[in-house]
Amino acid sequence: MDDDTCLISDVKFDDTSIRPVILKFENGTPKADLPCRLYKDNRDRFLVAAATEKLLYSGPVNHDELYNNFIAVHNKKKNKIRLLAVDYATLSPLLQRPKEAEDISFHDSRELTAAALNKQFGSKRAKRQTEQRERMQLDIENVREQLEQTVADIEIDVAAPSIDENDSTYKPPINREATNIANVYNVDEIVSSTILESMSEEVSRILESEEEDLGTTSFITQEIKKLQKSTLDQKEKLCQLLLYVDSLIKFTIATAKTVTSKKFQSCPYSEAVSKDILMKFTVPSKLGRLRPNIMKDKCLCYILVLTMIACGYKISLDILAKELKMSLKKLQDVARILAFSVSKEIATLKLPLPAPVVSVGRGRRGKKKN
Repeated sequence: MDDDTCLISDVKFDDTSIRPVILKFENGTPKADLPCRLYKDNRDRFLVAAATEKLLYSGPVNHDELYNNFIAVHNKKKNKIRLLAVDYATLSPLLQRPKEAEDISFHDSRELTAAALNKQFGSKRAKRQTEQRERMQLDIENVREQLEQTVADIEIDVAAPSIDENDSTYKPPINREATNIANVYNVDEIVSSTILESMSEEVSRILESEEEDLGTTSFITQEIKKLQKSTLDQKEKLCQLLLYVDSLIKFTIATAKTVTSKKFQSCPYSEAVSKDILMKFTVPSKLGRLRPNIMKDKCLCYILVLTMIACGYKISLDILAKELKMSLKKLQDVARILAFSVSKEIATLKLPLPAPVVSVGRGRRGKKKN
């Protein structure tokens, strides 16, 4: 076999599941960070929709009855090719509908007259610009109405969390075989003792402080006040966890511009904690370290787990939701994914753990494993 010849090692063809979709855009070129979504109606038909700030593209997913379409994925090292069956969709812009004559204002009438003159007597450049302007002219209300009609029969749970319990990218590692509640989540696997001990001096000061304002968020201040009055042996360790959670909360509610600033410190009394949070919950870029939504979801999981441990395996989601400026529903959903038992505004961690909850993807309903 010569170097220009390779073997087809695998062919993926499945009519029972969603296949990759090749998209064609009419009258436009897609840009990066373009929101795109796949919808399914009650008749098992799929629709792709993509939207910019001013324009909506949509189109049905088509199956070619005469041909099988594949994408070839070439492995250069092994000189093999995998064939993946695909469908295709042509996305068309939803343009302005013609208005009735009585709806055209004097200003609109003057613009129509100018457009007609440009097309009749204008230069080639003027004609081209006029035609382009007419093609791209939009009515936002019409676009919204068309979208509502298109997806009227689609059932979507937009509040479904995008986090899968088995996805370690988002959540701290969980031990479902644990026979002791303290072993379900291991603190040392979430944040190192070295990082926590970097706040030892501040912890000693806070535990002995009689000040009402401790410089922490109201939720953490309330929990520290309880800790000050307690007789627990691990008061210092629990206070370290609470201060770490306080830094995570401040990191979560900070604006994106603040987070990208080189001067930003989520923990004012430990540079090690601030660096640890940036490394875990941001991604590097040319503009500095960024905090995409995937990292905010991860940070929320860590906040809930560490708070649960520090507060004796019982927390008030309602109070925490107000602190994080998030909906109670979102915290309840994420808490269930973290194997918490949720009852209205209260979440607890107890054995036996509830069945794992799996998210079937963004915008789809979660379901429990059997």
